[in-house]
Amino acid sequence: MRLVRVSIEGYRSIKERLEVTLDPHVTVLLGANDHGKTNFLQALRHLNHAEGFEADDLNWDHAERADSLPALRFEMELAEPEQATLARLDSASRLATSAGALREEALSSWREAKERLQEAEGQFAEQKAEVEAAASAAKQVAEARIANPDDQDIRNEEVPATARVASGQVEQERLRGIVEAHKIDVNDHALSFAIAEGRAIEAEALKEGQETESAVEKAASEQEALAETRRRSMKRAVAKLKSAQNAVEELPGDVEEGKRKQAEGDLSAAQVEETKARSESEEQAAKATRLRAPPRRLPESRLRIPQP
Repeated sequence: MRLVRVSIEGYRSIKERLEVTLDPHVTVLLGANDHGKTNFLQALRHLNHAEGFEADDLNWDHAERADSLPALRFEMELAEPEQATLARLDSASRLATSAGALREEALSSWREAKERLQEAEGQFAEQKAEVEAAASAAKQVAEARIANPDDQDIRNEEVPATARVASGQVEQERLRGIVEAHKIDVNDHALSFAIAEGRAIEAEALKEGQETESAVEKAASEQEALAETRRRSMKRAVAKLKSAQNAVEELPGDVEEGKRKQAEGDLSAAQVEETKARSESEEQAAKATRLRAPPRRLPESRLRIPQP
Protein backbone atom coordinates (compact mmCIF):
# COMPACT_ATOMS: atom_id res chain seq x y z
CA MET A 1 0.00 0.00 0.00
CA ARG A 2 1.04 3.59 -0.61
CA LEU A 3 0.63 6.58 1.72
CA VAL A 4 -1.32 9.24 -0.21
CA ARG A 5 -2.42 11.73 2.46
CA VAL A 6 -1.36 12.58 6.00
CA SER A 7 -2.65 15.01 8.64
CA ILE A 8 -0.45 16.02 11.59
CA GLU A 9 -1.50 18.21 14.53
CA GLY A 10 0.12 19.11 17.83
CA TYR A 11 3.28 17.16 17.11
CA ARG A 12 6.53 18.79 18.26
CA SER A 13 6.96 21.98 16.21
CA ILE A 14 3.80 21.30 14.14
CA LYS A 15 1.18 23.20 16.12
CA GLU A 16 -1.84 23.51 13.82
CA ARG A 17 -3.20 20.79 11.63
CA LEU A 18 -0.93 20.19 8.68
CA GLU A 19 -2.40 18.24 5.79
CA VAL A 20 -0.07 16.96 3.09
CA THR A 21 -0.95 15.06 -0.08
CA LEU A 22 1.89 12.82 -1.18
CA ASP A 23 2.36 12.54 -4.88
CA PRO A 24 3.93 9.21 -5.93
CA HIS A 25 6.55 11.14 -7.91
CA VAL A 26 7.66 13.36 -4.99
CA THR A 27 10.77 12.01 -3.27
CA VAL A 28 12.32 15.19 -1.81
CA LEU A 29 11.15 17.45 1.07
CA LEU A 30 12.55 20.99 0.82
CA GLY A 31 12.49 23.79 3.38
CA ALA A 32 14.59 26.14 5.47
CA ASN A 33 16.43 24.92 8.53
CA ASP A 34 14.41 24.54 11.72
CA HIS A 35 11.05 24.65 9.90
CA GLY A 36 9.87 21.13 10.76
CA LYS A 37 11.16 18.86 7.97
CA THR A 38 12.64 16.39 10.44
CA ASN A 39 9.57 16.52 12.68
CA PHE A 40 7.33 15.82 9.69
CA LEU A 41 9.40 12.76 8.82
CA GLN A 42 9.52 11.68 12.46
CA ALA A 43 5.73 11.93 12.63
CA LEU A 44 5.44 9.48 9.75
CA ARG A 45 7.38 7.01 11.85
CA HIS A 46 4.35 6.82 14.17
CA LEU A 47 2.26 5.25 11.40
CA ASN A 48 3.74 2.06 12.80
CA HIS A 49 1.53 1.06 15.75
CA ALA A 50 4.62 -0.11 17.59
CA GLU A 51 5.93 3.46 17.60
CA GLY A 52 3.72 5.22 20.14
CA PHE A 53 3.83 8.91 21.02
CA GLU A 54 5.99 10.06 23.94
CA ALA A 55 5.47 12.98 26.30
CA ASP A 56 8.08 15.11 24.50
CA ASP A 57 6.18 14.69 21.20
CA LEU A 58 3.34 17.02 22.33
CA ASN A 59 3.59 20.57 20.98
CA TRP A 60 4.46 22.90 23.87
CA ASP A 61 1.54 25.22 23.13
CA HIS A 62 -1.00 22.38 23.49
CA ALA A 63 -0.21 21.14 27.01
CA GLU A 64 -3.92 21.42 27.91
CA ARG A 65 -4.88 19.06 25.06
CA ALA A 66 -2.59 16.18 25.99
CA ASP A 67 -5.59 13.84 25.99
CA SER A 68 -6.19 14.26 22.22
CA LEU A 69 -2.84 15.41 20.83
CA PRO A 70 -0.53 14.69 19.16
CA ALA A 71 -2.83 13.47 16.37
CA LEU A 72 -1.81 11.68 13.24
CA ARG A 73 -4.31 10.76 10.54
CA PHE A 74 -3.47 9.12 7.26
CA GLU A 75 -4.94 7.70 4.09
CA MET A 76 -3.49 4.71 2.29
CA GLU A 77 -4.08 3.56 -1.27
CA LEU A 78 -3.84 0.02 -2.58
CA ALA A 79 -1.47 -0.57 -5.43
CA GLU A 80 -2.96 -2.19 -8.54
CA PRO A 81 -1.42 -5.61 -7.80
CA GLU A 82 -2.83 -5.42 -4.27
CA GLN A 83 -6.26 -4.45 -5.59
CA ALA A 84 -6.16 -7.39 -8.00
CA THR A 85 -5.14 -9.74 -5.17
CA LEU A 86 -7.94 -8.59 -2.88
CA ALA A 87 -10.46 -8.85 -5.73
CA ARG A 88 -9.24 -12.37 -6.44
CA LEU A 89 -9.48 -13.37 -2.77
CA ASP A 90 -12.96 -11.86 -2.52
CA SER A 91 -14.09 -13.79 -5.61
CA ALA A 92 -12.57 -16.97 -4.20
CA SER A 93 -14.37 -16.45 -0.89
CA ARG A 94 -17.75 -15.83 -2.55
CA LEU A 95 -17.25 -18.77 -4.87
CA ALA A 96 -16.30 -21.07 -2.00
CA THR A 97 -19.32 -19.96 0.04
CA SER A 98 -21.74 -20.49 -2.86
CA ALA A 99 -20.16 -23.81 -3.83
CA GLY A 100 -20.25 -25.05 -0.25
CA ALA A 101 -23.93 -24.17 0.13
CA LEU A 102 -24.89 -25.83 -3.14
CA ARG A 103 -22.73 -28.85 -2.37
CA GLU A 104 -24.63 -29.44 0.87
CA GLU A 105 -27.96 -28.91 -0.86
CA ALA A 106 -27.01 -31.20 -3.75
CA LEU A 107 -25.70 -33.90 -1.42
CA SER A 108 -28.95 -33.89 0.55
CA SER A 109 -31.04 -33.98 -2.63
CA TRP A 110 -28.81 -36.73 -4.05
CA ARG A 111 -29.34 -38.91 -1.00
CA GLU A 112 -33.09 -38.33 -1.06
CA ALA A 113 -33.21 -39.13 -4.78
CA LYS A 114 -31.30 -42.38 -4.19
CA GLU A 115 -33.77 -43.34 -1.46
CA ARG A 116 -36.67 -42.70 -3.84
CA LEU A 117 -34.91 -44.75 -6.52
CA GLN A 118 -34.37 -47.66 -4.14
CA GLU A 119 -38.02 -47.55 -3.13
CA ALA A 120 -39.13 -47.49 -6.77
CA GLU A 121 -36.76 -50.35 -7.65
CA GLY A 122 -38.21 -52.36 -4.76
CA GLN A 123 -41.75 -51.77 -6.02
CA PHE A 124 -40.68 -52.70 -9.54
CA ALA A 125 -39.03 -55.91 -8.31
CA GLU A 126 -42.17 -56.85 -6.38
CA GLN A 127 -44.38 -56.17 -9.39
CA LYS A 128 -42.04 -58.14 -11.64
CA ALA A 129 -42.26 -61.11 -9.26
CA GLU A 130 -46.06 -60.80 -9.24
CA VAL A 131 -46.17 -60.76 -13.05
CA GLU A 132 -43.92 -63.81 -13.25
CA ALA A 133 -46.13 -65.62 -10.72
CA ALA A 134 -49.26 -64.61 -12.64
CA ALA A 135 -47.68 -65.71 -15.92
CA SER A 136 -46.73 -69.04 -14.40
CA ALA A 137 -50.27 -69.52 -13.09
CA ALA A 138 -51.75 -68.55 -16.46
CA LYS A 139 -49.43 -71.02 -18.18
CA GLN A 140 -50.59 -73.79 -15.87
CA VAL A 141 -54.23 -72.92 -16.60
CA ALA A 142 -53.54 -72.93 -20.34
CA GLU A 143 -51.82 -76.32 -20.10
CA ALA A 144 -54.76 -77.63 -18.05
CA ARG A 145 -57.20 -76.36 -20.69
CA ILE A 146 -55.25 -78.11 -23.43
CA ALA A 147 -55.27 -81.30 -21.40
CA ASN A 148 -58.99 -80.87 -20.57
CA PRO A 149 -60.58 -78.94 -23.44
CA ASP A 150 -64.12 -79.69 -22.31
CA ASP A 151 -63.66 -78.48 -18.72
CA GLN A 152 -65.66 -75.25 -18.60
CA ASP A 153 -64.32 -74.28 -15.17
CA ILE A 154 -60.77 -74.28 -16.49
CA ARG A 155 -61.82 -72.26 -19.55
CA ASN A 156 -63.54 -69.76 -17.29
CA GLU A 157 -60.40 -69.45 -15.18
CA GLU A 158 -58.09 -68.86 -18.16
CA VAL A 159 -59.53 -65.48 -19.14
CA PRO A 160 -59.00 -63.70 -15.77
CA ALA A 161 -55.59 -65.39 -15.40
CA THR A 162 -54.50 -63.95 -18.76
CA ALA A 163 -56.02 -60.59 -17.83
CA ARG A 164 -54.04 -60.52 -14.58
CA VAL A 165 -50.83 -61.05 -16.52
CA ALA A 166 -51.66 -58.24 -18.96
CA SER A 167 -52.69 -55.87 -16.18
CA GLY A 168 -49.56 -56.73 -14.20
CA GLN A 169 -47.37 -56.07 -17.24
CA VAL A 170 -48.94 -52.64 -17.71
CA GLU A 171 -48.23 -51.80 -14.08
CA GLN A 172 -44.73 -53.19 -14.42
CA GLU A 173 -44.02 -50.89 -17.36
CA ARG A 174 -45.41 -47.93 -15.43
CA LEU A 175 -43.07 -48.70 -12.54
CA ARG A 176 -40.18 -49.19 -14.97
CA GLY A 177 -40.78 -45.64 -16.23
CA ILE A 178 -40.77 -44.33 -12.66
CA VAL A 179 -37.50 -46.12 -11.96
CA GLU A 180 -35.91 -44.63 -15.09
CA ALA A 181 -37.13 -41.15 -14.12
CA HIS A 182 -35.64 -41.56 -10.64
CA LYS A 183 -32.34 -42.70 -12.18
CA ILE A 184 -32.21 -39.52 -14.23
CA ASP A 185 -32.96 -37.49 -11.11
CA VAL A 186 -30.21 -39.28 -9.17
CA ASN A 187 -27.72 -38.64 -11.97
CA ASP A 188 -28.71 -34.97 -12.16
CA HIS A 189 -28.22 -34.46 -8.44
CA ALA A 190 -24.92 -36.36 -8.60
CA LEU A 191 -23.83 -34.06 -11.42
CA SER A 192 -24.95 -31.01 -9.45
CA PHE A 193 -22.89 -32.21 -6.48
CA ALA A 194 -19.85 -32.81 -8.70
CA ILE A 195 -20.13 -29.36 -10.26
CA ALA A 196 -20.32 -27.82 -6.79
CA GLU A 197 -17.20 -29.78 -5.84
CA GLY A 198 -15.54 -28.51 -8.99
CA ARG A 199 -16.39 -24.94 -8.06
CA ALA A 200 -14.98 -25.52 -4.58
CA ILE A 201 -11.76 -26.74 -6.21
CA GLU A 202 -11.76 -23.66 -8.43
CA ALA A 203 -12.26 -21.44 -5.38
CA GLU A 204 -9.22 -22.94 -3.66
CA ALA A 205 -7.16 -22.55 -6.84
CA LEU A 206 -8.34 -18.95 -7.20
CA LYS A 207 -7.36 -18.26 -3.62
CA GLU A 208 -3.85 -19.58 -4.31
CA GLY A 209 -3.60 -17.67 -7.61
CA GLN A 210 -3.60 -20.82 -9.71
CA GLU A 211 -5.42 -21.68 -12.93
CA THR A 212 -8.95 -22.81 -12.05
CA GLU A 213 -9.56 -25.03 -15.08
CA SER A 214 -6.31 -26.92 -14.63
CA ALA A 215 -7.16 -27.43 -10.94
CA VAL A 216 -10.44 -29.16 -11.82
CA GLU A 217 -8.76 -31.20 -14.54
CA LYS A 218 -6.10 -32.24 -12.06
CA ALA A 219 -8.79 -33.33 -9.59
CA ALA A 220 -10.56 -35.31 -12.34
CA SER A 221 -7.28 -36.96 -13.33
CA GLU A 222 -6.64 -37.89 -9.72
CA GLN A 223 -10.06 -39.54 -9.59
CA GLU A 224 -9.23 -41.48 -12.77
CA ALA A 225 -5.96 -42.62 -11.23
CA LEU A 226 -7.85 -43.79 -8.15
CA ALA A 227 -10.35 -45.57 -10.39
CA GLU A 228 -7.51 -47.38 -12.14
CA THR A 229 -6.05 -48.41 -8.79
CA ARG A 230 -9.47 -49.72 -7.76
CA ARG A 231 -9.77 -51.59 -11.06
CA ARG A 232 -6.50 -53.37 -10.37
CA SER A 233 -7.76 -54.21 -6.89
CA MET A 234 -10.98 -55.48 -8.46
CA LYS A 235 -9.06 -57.78 -10.81
CA ARG A 236 -7.20 -59.27 -7.87
CA ALA A 237 -10.49 -59.60 -6.00
CA VAL A 238 -12.09 -61.35 -9.01
CA ALA A 239 -9.21 -63.83 -9.16
CA LYS A 240 -9.53 -64.46 -5.44
CA LEU A 241 -13.30 -64.91 -5.84
CA LYS A 242 -12.88 -67.48 -8.60
CA SER A 243 -10.33 -69.35 -6.53
CA ALA A 244 -12.71 -69.38 -3.54
CA GLN A 245 -15.60 -70.55 -5.75
CA ASN A 246 -13.48 -73.37 -7.15
CA ALA A 247 -12.42 -74.35 -3.65
CA VAL A 248 -16.05 -74.66 -2.54
CA GLU A 249 -17.10 -76.55 -5.67
CA GLU A 250 -14.23 -79.01 -5.36
CA LEU A 251 -14.98 -79.90 -1.75
CA PRO A 252 -15.72 -83.62 -1.45
CA GLY A 253 -19.10 -84.60 -0.11
CA ASP A 254 -17.66 -86.08 3.08
CA VAL A 255 -15.45 -83.08 3.91
CA GLU A 256 -15.30 -82.02 7.54
CA GLU A 257 -17.87 -79.39 8.52
CA GLY A 258 -15.16 -77.05 9.79
CA LYS A 259 -13.31 -77.09 6.46
CA ARG A 260 -16.56 -76.51 4.58
CA LYS A 261 -17.43 -73.52 6.74
CA GLN A 262 -13.92 -72.14 6.28
CA ALA A 263 -14.16 -72.43 2.48
CA GLU A 264 -17.62 -70.88 2.44
CA GLY A 265 -16.41 -68.05 4.70
CA ASP A 266 -13.48 -67.39 2.34
CA LEU A 267 -15.94 -67.30 -0.56
CA SER A 268 -18.22 -64.85 1.23
CA ALA A 269 -15.28 -62.57 2.10
CA ALA A 270 -14.04 -62.69 -1.49
CA GLN A 271 -17.49 -61.73 -2.76
CA VAL A 272 -17.65 -58.74 -0.42
CA GLU A 273 -14.15 -57.64 -1.44
CA GLU A 274 -14.93 -57.94 -5.16
CA THR A 275 -18.20 -56.02 -4.81
CA LYS A 276 -16.54 -53.24 -2.83
CA ALA A 277 -13.63 -52.89 -5.27
CA ARG A 278 -15.98 -52.82 -8.26
CA SER A 279 -18.25 -50.23 -6.63
CA GLU A 280 -15.33 -47.97 -5.67
CA SER A 281 -13.80 -48.23 -9.16
CA GLU A 282 -17.07 -47.31 -10.85
CA GLU A 283 -17.72 -44.44 -8.43
CA GLN A 284 -14.24 -42.92 -8.90
CA ALA A 285 -14.55 -43.13 -12.69
CA ALA A 286 -18.05 -41.61 -12.55
CA LYS A 287 -16.79 -38.79 -10.33
CA ALA A 288 -14.04 -37.93 -12.82
CA THR A 289 -16.64 -37.84 -15.60
CA ARG A 290 -18.98 -35.63 -13.58
CA LEU A 291 -16.19 -33.18 -12.70
CA ARG A 292 -15.63 -32.64 -16.41
CA ALA A 293 -19.34 -32.35 -17.19
CA PRO A 294 -20.50 -28.96 -18.53
CA PRO A 295 -22.83 -27.08 -16.13
CA ARG A 296 -25.38 -26.40 -18.92
CA ARG A 297 -26.60 -29.99 -18.58
CA LEU A 298 -28.37 -29.05 -15.37
CA PRO A 299 -31.46 -26.90 -14.80
CA GLU A 300 -30.54 -23.26 -14.16
CA SER A 301 -32.07 -23.40 -10.67
CA ARG A 302 -29.37 -25.84 -9.57
CA LEU A 303 -26.46 -23.63 -10.61
CA ARG A 304 -26.55 -20.64 -8.30
CA ILE A 305 -22.76 -20.47 -8.24
CA PRO A 306 -20.75 -17.43 -9.43
CA GLN A 307 -18.11 -18.18 -12.02
CA PRO A 308 -14.48 -17.66 -10.92
